Formats: sequence, structure tokens, C-alpha cells
Amino acid sequence: MSGVFASLTLSDLADSITTPIATAAYFATQMRYLNFDDLLFLLAYLVILPLMAYSLAFAFNIASTRMELF
Repeated sequence: MSGVFASLTLSDLADSITTPIATAAYFATQMRYLNFDDLLFLLAYLVILPLMAYSLAFAFNIASTRMELF
């Protein structure tokens, strides 16, 4: 198991952060806990977008691709 964590890159870490934040924000809007114009929704995407751009700038990875498709 430690071999898996040793091979993680910064772009993998960025994906690991963006995926749950984006999923939670999407879920919260669908459940009507958040609106698209709420400050918390905006802040979530202000964190997500630069991290995702960083990740994709260095290497294609399946986590970002799945997130984009979702």
C-alpha cells in the first residue's frame, strides 16, 4: 500500500482534492442545500478550477477525466 502513495504526484493530489469538493458542491445544489449563486458554491469552484487546470497542465489522468465527464 505504501508503494501506491509513494508514486502519487502533485497533479494526483490536486485531483484527489478537486473530486470530492466538486461532487459535494454538485450534490448540495441538487439537494437544494446550496444555490448556484451562493458564496460557498463560488468558493468551492474557485478552489477546484485552478487545481484542475494545474493537474491537466502536467499530465493526463483518469481522475480529472472522470470529473469532467461527471
